[in-house]
Amino acid sequence: AHLPEWRVTLPKGERAVAVACGKDWVAVVTSERLLRTFTQAGAQKHIVQLAGTPVTCVGKGDSLLVAHHATPPVYVAAGAKKDALKLEQKIHFVQYDVSANGAVLAQGALPVAPGATLTWLGFVEDACSAVAFGSSDGAVSVRTPDFGGAFAPVFRSADTKTQDSEHHWVVAVSVADDVRSGAGLYCVVCRSGAGPNVHPKPVLTPMPLSTPVALPEGSSGDLEDVAGKARVAVALASCWAERDASDGPARDAVRQVQAACDKASLRLFHASCKAERPARAADIAKGLHLTASMHGALKLANALQQPALAQRVTSLIEDAMAAAAAAEHSAKMHAHTKYQSQMEPSSYYDAPSALETPGQGPAGDSARGSVFADDDANPFARRASVGPVAQKNENDLVDPAPSNPLKSKAGYEANVGPGKKSRAANPFARK
Repeated sequence: AHLPEWRVTLPKGERAVAVACGKDWVAVVTSERLLRTFTQAGAQKHIVQLAGTPVTCVGKGDSLLVAHHATPPVYVAAGAKKDALKLEQKIHFVQYDVSANGAVLAQGALPVAPGATLTWLGFVEDACSAVAFGSSDGAVSVRTPDFGGAFAPVFRSADTKTQDSEHHWVVAVSVADDVRSGAGLYCVVCRSGAGPNVHPKPVLTPMPLSTPVALPEGSSGDLEDVAGKARVAVALASCWAERDASDGPARDAVRQVQAACDKASLRLFHASCKAERPARAADIAKGLHLTASMHGALKLANALQQPALAQRVTSLIEDAMAAAAAAEHSAKMHAHTKYQSQMEPSSYYDAPSALETPGQGPAGDSARGSVFADDDANPFARRASVGPVAQKNENDLVDPAPSNPLKSKAGYEANVGPGKKSRAANPFARK
């Protein structure tokens, strides 16, 4: 019988700190700074030493994310008061590919604020599977490809909670869902920071993401917030599209988030034009992704009687069209080069042609006699004639043609000397 459960006993004095599971593996980090991996059935695979004291670990698919202390916590000055000290933790993360024997996919520091602790670590629910973490101060950040893989804040609990005693226990984050439906954080609303109760079953509550944007003069905070979240979604989708070479769901996701980002940018463009900030509007137009959005900005500039701005937007459209044409030409050339490299060479170059030039035929041709080798070498030499094939008649006195193709004349045999005539060879000879 097959037992679905299995157990492992750690050495004496070693205890498990966190356990994570993926597609077909299980990992555990222990108090001895060890990372142990097992197969789905419980077979032990790897035992590696961590660089610091482990904090937690999480798994998704083939990716394993481990957080550990880089240095011991230290007190740092925080706030306006010089004597105010807060404990700051230096926590680093490492992302492994378990299917590739622990190849490192990403690593860096988790920017936990002074005085806060790490409360949640995981991956975003988008297809890019970016690293995300939450801290005890209610902030949630997502790792983006911008600025060398820096973390961008996407949620602040202080901006959404209705009561001071309200806490948000983070379960999952999806930036793409927030762009589509306006809710990208899935959490459990608790009355204390200790976490939700196990019974009854907690209820997930979707919350909108929010970024700590600075409010420019003449702009709206809601517009800036929507545009900021859309830019993060575009960065994550673009990172996924770069890893996926096929023109499939990744490209479609990029186009959707780009359209949503351009929509928010056009609203900011309109607000800047109304606030008589043409330079800011031109900068916003530079961030548009789609050509149709640029044409929309051009219509707005013409409608608001901004000729200089319209001219700059027209230049952006021309540059975008030229870049698109160059990219299309480069893609065609790359496809053509790839096709030529994969095409098999012709058989003409693999074997000699059957139509040989006189005098250039193969020397070892078994289908032809060796006596023709010298004659074939000279294209102007007379060919040796072969005697007629003898008829298979019992009354015929003429011997069959000899195997040696020497020259023969009428009245002579091929194997007889020239001084002796053959009587049968002359039909007019007297019998």
